[in-house]
Amino acid sequence: LYFLIGALAISALPPLNGFVSEWLMFQASLQAPLLTSSVVRSLVPIVAAVLALSGALTGMCFVKVYGIAFLGQHRHEFAVKPVDASGWERAGMLWLTLACFALGLFPVFMIGEINKICLALIGTGLSDEAMSSGWLWLVPTASAQASYSPVVFLLVIAAVFGLTFLVVRNVYHGRLRRAAPWDCGFPAQTSRMEDTADGFGQPIRNVFAPFFLIHREIPRADDPRPVFRQTVESVAGVTPPPRALWLRALMLERERVGQHLWDLGFLGNDAGLAFGLAQFSLLREDFLRANATLFGHRYLMDAIVPGGVARDIDAENIAGLHREIVELGTTVTRLRAIYEDHAGLQDRFVDCGRIRQDQAQRLGLSGLAGRASGIADDLRVQVAHAPYDKLGVRMVVRSGGDVAARATVRVEEIMESLRLIGLILSSLSAGDIAVPVPDAPDNAFGVGCVEGWRGEVLVALETGAANRIRRCHPHDPSWQNWPLLERAVLGNIVPDFPLINKSFNLSYSGHDL
Repeated sequence: LYFLIGALAISALPPLNGFVSEWLMFQASLQAPLLTSSVVRSLVPIVAAVLALSGALTGMCFVKVYGIAFLGQHRHEFAVKPVDASGWERAGMLWLTLACFALGLFPVFMIGEINKICLALIGTGLSDEAMSSGWLWLVPTASAQASYSPVVFLLVIAAVFGLTFLVVRNVYHGRLRRAAPWDCGFPAQTSRMEDTADGFGQPIRNVFAPFFLIHREIPRADDPRPVFRQTVESVAGVTPPPRALWLRALMLERERVGQHLWDLGFLGNDAGLAFGLAQFSLLREDFLRANATLFGHRYLMDAIVPGGVARDIDAENIAGLHREIVELGTTVTRLRAIYEDHAGLQDRFVDCGRIRQDQAQRLGLSGLAGRASGIADDLRVQVAHAPYDKLGVRMVVRSGGDVAARATVRVEEIMESLRLIGLILSSLSAGDIAVPVPDAPDNAFGVGCVEGWRGEVLVALETGAANRIRRCHPHDPSWQNWPLLERAVLGNIVPDFPLINKSFNLSYSGHDL
């Protein structure tokens, strides 16, 4: 009750003290034509508009604060059995509550004391008519212009409520139908159904979005050059130069880092933490721009060609990449701490969209989603083609199987990829970056596989006559994992579906380009 009264007061609702303060400020703004300075006169309406906006925002925020604290379900185990405050603790809130009522109902006495201070400091104060209006009426300038009586206002409110109560009791008494409240179709009432503070503030962020707009560039997906590079080389019996293999690994790890940054940002956004999306989007944008500078494309399209790679990097680029991975690793570590310490975010992540290890094994869950459910599979470790056979990849495996585990795997794979990038940059040797690829023999067969950022990507290729492709089978990890996403959403509420979906982030087309 004490908190509710305080929330009503700070939201400037009558007849409490907050309303008196705000009403006096608006009355002062109406006296702007009396000012001699034209600049100040022009600023007063702007200040009044800002005051009105802040008042509305305050009311909205405290509705949510009270709803979460006193009307919502507990989000932590320690709140299951709450203990009431002691008498002395309640007494500390009681006198503040009484002060809100006293200052709201009898503001004339306090204003009179403030007026004495103004007279002593600047030699002027309220008019004689304002000061002679008595304790019942608050008159800022003249009674003909504006006046307010908190006591009268309180009596009117009490009369309206009393009349309403009598009418309902005498006219509609007994016409009650009790039924369970509408639950929006949700199977159970849980704390996850409630808005977080960040989610509640989403409309405000949308209103002010033009002030914080992030430019997004979506490239075209058309790629006229061959896509199945490793498979073509397998069919043609070609081995790219060692430097090309190291550069390919560099690109693969950079793609992994960029995509994980993107997913972590949207995971935060889907759980109501727009701050996370903004921060990870900035990191990813800088990362993609570095890709464009180094390899000619933000998403590394056409950077890998049959027989090697299309572009090389020099010593200056390598030094810049070393600085980049150090700075990025530091920032990601800080953001990880924010994610893990954010109670509302963890409430949405933990136990959401869980896939148990036995389910993952039985249904063939692969890639980062599989590793988040305890499946220790990573082609960079188990089928370590060059140069991964020399890098010693540290596989990231977690057993939680929920959104929190998939987010953790992404963060730790970013850190591992940054470590691998540092090793790759230090191990690059001089040499060619591509070799010619001859025509493939007729009726040849080749297989290419790589641990992409989602998981295992496999392409099987069979040639026909005249250097043509007869059959091609691309197998994307999304094909393998879509049935598991369907399993993950079972038993969760509808608002958690976007969060679970993003934690897998499967390809709708089924292909990793």
